[in-house]
Amino acid sequence: MKTVYDPEIPVNIVDLGLVYSCDIVPLELGGNRVRIKMSMTAPGCGMGNVLKGDVQNKLAGLPGIKESC
Repeated sequence: MKTVYDPEIPVNIVDLGLVYSCDIVPLELGGNRVRIKMSMTAPGCGMGNVLKGDVQNKLAGLPGIKESC
């Protein structure tokens, strides 16, 4: 997730301290679900959906990841 940058600040979301946890949970039918707990840079952040979508796209490209939330 160090490749996901806040579009308004040229710093990745990990170094900004926005990611609190990342858990990988095996799925019954194979593959894994990744659960990310994170926040935005500010309350009401207008780029929240962009950041969330970028994280989900990056996770979807990893081998063995079937779901992310």
